[in-house]
This record gives sequence, structure tokens and C-alpha cells, in this order.
Amino acid sequence: MSDNPISSYLDLLPVSFTYQDDNLNQDLAGFLSIFEALLTRKESLPQEFGMEGLISYGRIVDNASRYSDPDQIPLSLFDDLGPWMARCLGVMPQQDWSYFQLKQMIKQIIPIYRIRTTKSGMEALFTILTTYPAQVIEILGSFGIGFYRKPITDNPKIFFCSGRIGEVAGQSKKENMIPGGRMFGCFFIINLTISVSGPYPERQKSLFKRVSNIISCINAEKPVQTQYQLNYTTTPLEVGARGSCTVGVNTSLTLQKETHTINSWCEDIPAELSKQIYTQQPQRLQENPS
Repeated sequence: MSDNPISSYLDLLPVSFTYQDDNLNQDLAGFLSIFEALLTRKESLPQEFGMEGLISYGRIVDNASRYSDPDQIPLSLFDDLGPWMARCLGVMPQQDWSYFQLKQMIKQIIPIYRIRTTKSGMEALFTILTTYPAQVIEILGSFGIGFYRKPITDNPKIFFCSGRIGEVAGQSKKENMIPGGRMFGCFFIINLTISVSGPYPERQKSLFKRVSNIISCINAEKPVQTQYQLNYTTTPLEVGARGSCTVGVNTSLTLQKETHTINSWCEDIPAELSKQIYTQQPQRLQENPS
């Protein structure tokens, strides 16, 4: 190691702390040069052999703002830093999220929080989760109250009339409201396209997991005391987007799209979802005879 030069940090100290003779300041300069090397990493300061490539703490602090921007985070650090940033923003990353989805979620979640539980907010959120345009249809205005379903009853005298259960002769008004079907206030419809890849049965497992995660997200983000209908459509052709493409691994081809519906008032949503997905028989492409 070469001799220590006079540290520039000596100029920052009060005069009473230093000597007029530079030779008398060598010990103090050597002590201050340690902090100067760590905080400012001046090239003129000596470095131990093999330590020349280290970045000083000062440079790390100066560049700390880069790590708050997902676009500036090095790809080698994003696998560890990305999920941590998402959790700091109140987002729990899912294992099936791609690099693009996680980055977009970190960048867009704050603006989405500002319009949370609204039509625009839910469409923006589900567009990121599915990587396809999402559609939220509000019934009777902005989550307006008053969507009624046909009563489930064998009594022909029980009917819906102008958004309420009609009166039945010989019954009190209170009794008129007991029979009938379901009345849903603040009802909305969600239309999503969900991509799945891989051969059966991996394709079915992937679809079940993705739809289950989306349903959990809907229940967490939707307005309270609302009911919804989820219509999800799978893609007939899916290739390895934004990454490698391997036939039979992340690439799949079916004859047609599969569309299913899940209602929030279903008594057992996981069982209904499993019935829809796992009972669906795979359709194979037939070879044309030569």
C-alpha cells in the first residue's frame, strides 16, 4: 500500500483540530482517509490489493433512488428486490407472475389504489394480472343497487314487479318479502381472458391456480356488499411470451376457446371451479389423411 495522502476531510474540520504542519496531520489524515474511501471512493486514495472493484457506501447512497424505480433495477437483483418492493406496497406476489407482471404491478399499484373499488381501478388491476384487456360491466350505473334475479319459488303468486316482490292477496307486506329468490344489490360482471400453457393435466392445474388467485383478488378488491359474475375465457393458442418457447412445456394449442362462469353467490366456489376445469376433456387436433 502506498503512503496516505492528505485527506480532503481535513479541510472540513475546525482549525483547532488540525496542525499547521502537514507532517503532524498524517495520523489524523490516515484515520479520515478510511471514511473518505468508504463514503466518496476517491480514486486517488489507496486501495488494498483485490479491493479496487468495490463500490463505496457513498455511491450506493447516491444511487439509492435508482432502486425505487423498477425500470432501473438490474435484472440480476429484481428476483430478490422486486417481491420485497411489492410487499412494501401492500401487494403479495404470486408464484405464477412473470417478470413483466410484477414490474407493472409495482409501477401501477399506487395509481390503482387511488381509484380502488371502481370500474376503472378493477379493470386496470385485472389487465395486469391477466396481461389481457379486462372488462368490468356495471349494472344500473356505477355499482348501482337494484339488480334482481328471478325468484326461485313454486308459488305462481310470487313474482317480481318494478324491482320488488309483488303483493299476494291474503298476506301481509312482511310475509310478501319472505318467499321469492335472491336479490343482489351492487352487481357487476367481470370478463377476463386467461392464458394457460402446457399439456394436460398441467394446463388444468395452471388454469385452476390462476383463476383461484384472481377470485381471491376480486374478493379482496371489490366493494363491500357487492356480488359479481366472473366470465373467464382461455386462449386456444398460447406460446412462451416474453421468454423462451418450448413446445409442450409453455406452449399449448386447443381447438377452441373455453369459457366458464363463476358466480360469487355460489356456495362452494372451489368445488364448482374444479368441476369446470378438471371435467373438461382435452380436445385433440386430428390429422388430415394424406
